[in-house]
Amino acid sequence: MYELEKGEFKEAVMEERATNYEQRRPGGVTFLAGLNIIGAVIVGIIGLVAVQYLQDASLAALYGVVGIGVMVFNITISVGLLRLKNWARIIAIVGYSLGALGGLITLATGDPLGLFQLAMAIAIIIYLNRRHVRQAFGAY
Repeated sequence: MYELEKGEFKEAVMEERATNYEQRRPGGVTFLAGLNIIGAVIVGIIGLVAVQYLQDASLAALYGVVGIGVMVFNITISVGLLRLKNWARIIAIVGYSLGALGGLITLATGDPLGLFQLAMAIAIIIYLNRRHVRQAFGAY
């Protein structure tokens, strides 16, 4: 057995973990996490821009805090997906389920874009529940 210094061992373990994430992570998970990060940044920017255009200071502060909060939450979930954390997969499934519900409501109001929102949310939920994706997250 090799004897390694404490720092060398930690570095070797971290390098092995990084390699394992890259080898095990399905491409669709990487793509989904990337889109979520882009969406999170857009929501954060919208929250900050809204602050500048609202006349009511308390409402502006609320928009800013909510926008930044949603951005931080979505980036946290995206990083969890990239690191193959099952809690992130479950929270993403819940979030996309709410998105599907929103698509149904939008469709019920007569907006045909609700059908696209519903279809995308269902497709992502199905993908996150496929066997190889669940196995990558350690959920069998």
